[in-house]
Amino acid sequence: MRPALFWLTFALAVFVPPLLAQEARVPLVAVLETDPPEESIVPVLRESLHDLHYVEGRNIRFEVRTSISQNERLPDLVKEIVALKPAVIVSKNSATTLALRDRAGTIPVVMVVTFDPISLGVIQSLAHPGGTFTGLSTSGREHFGKRIELLKEFFPRLRRLFLLWTPIDSASPEPRSRRNAFEAVQSAAAPAGIEVVSIQIRGSDELRNALTMSVNNTTDALLVLRSGIIVDSYHQIAEFAMQHHIPAMSNDPLFVAEGGLFGYSPDYTAHVRRAAVYVDKILKGENPADLPVEQPNTFRLVANLTTARALGSEIPLSILVQVDEVIE
Repeated sequence: MRPALFWLTFALAVFVPPLLAQEARVPLVAVLETDPPEESIVPVLRESLHDLHYVEGRNIRFEVRTSISQNERLPDLVKEIVALKPAVIVSKNSATTLALRDRAGTIPVVMVVTFDPISLGVIQSLAHPGGTFTGLSTSGREHFGKRIELLKEFFPRLRRLFLLWTPIDSASPEPRSRRNAFEAVQSAAAPAGIEVVSIQIRGSDELRNALTMSVNNTTDALLVLRSGIIVDSYHQIAEFAMQHHIPAMSNDPLFVAEGGLFGYSPDYTAHVRRAAVYVDKILKGENPADLPVEQPNTFRLVANLTTARALGSEIPLSILVQVDEVIE
């Protein structure tokens, strides 16, 4: 063996195993997402954990997997993550939580935002999760009340509200959870005397007929619930609503950027920062079964002034003072 090759082999044999062993001792945080990189929660998560004195490569490592809206890939991505044996998994939304439910085993899971995790079967109660899942959740009931309040303030004659939603969908494939969202809208609308008409679509090919139905049935406003199918059609929905002078609102601020009137949702950046606190607690040895699940207390309201003018109205000052972001 040549001397140079001998010393290279010797160095690899002596120094590489300790380095690998050292890396293995650094806790691994795995992140499971469904969105493209530009919508990733990872930058905020890294920053938040850095604020909690975690330095990547020294006392924390990250692995990220995303389905990029191809949620049929989630089971395989979960297998990849579980094989890495992370100390904790961060689950971005309801779809990722559902994919992890029966596949994560004993690995702790921190939810960033999951709709009704009790119905999903991942926790026993908010106060006492009782398993490996904890973090943040939303039931949606209070939020839908606020959305309806905003629509009625913008359009005081609101009597009939069309709800555009998907009962089963890749973004939230649990039927009971989706049904609970619909019931939450009905419960919020009833005290105001507003009739909720359900428009269910199961594919993008049904969207045009569904929107036409809303016009034929003289709807006063449209409430759009985010789903994998609907997200890809935001521009088409917003454009249709403007053409027919229908105020349209969503539980997703991205809808407003595509021409929707309002978007009202929990502040997801704040959710990620809270999720980092849960990760910190678990890495320090706390049991996820004993960490109460939190519900959001900060929200974001986004409004599109151009859309309001196209509808022939100005957004009332009483709403504008609540707006976090204005799109013109």
